Amino acid sequence: MAKADPRLKIPAGLPDDVKDWNTDDVKIFLGENTKDYEFNEGDIQMIKDHRVNGRHLLRYEEEAFRACGVPVGPATDIFDLVMELKIAKGLVVSGK
Repeated sequence: MAKADPRLKIPAGLPDDVKDWNTDDVKIFLGENTKDYEFNEGDIQMIKDHRVNGRHLLRYEEEAFRACGVPVGPATDIFDLVMELKIAKGLVVSGK
């Protein structure tokens, strides 16, 4: 099984199943990872404003983040982060 990027941070206290994350949980997860990925609080707020929950997060492609108003570069990094989350949670067989 593929290993997730060691930069990935999943905050304690979030539900184990990403599908159970609400919009606040998604915001917390993304906020915990801004230091190591190239996006900021403004990008996160755009995603929260679009009411993205855990189920949505797992299904989103880069274009969906861009549709939320996130610029291309940060949208790519958020998509990469979500792929790492999927790897860490065993939701993809191989990601690399």
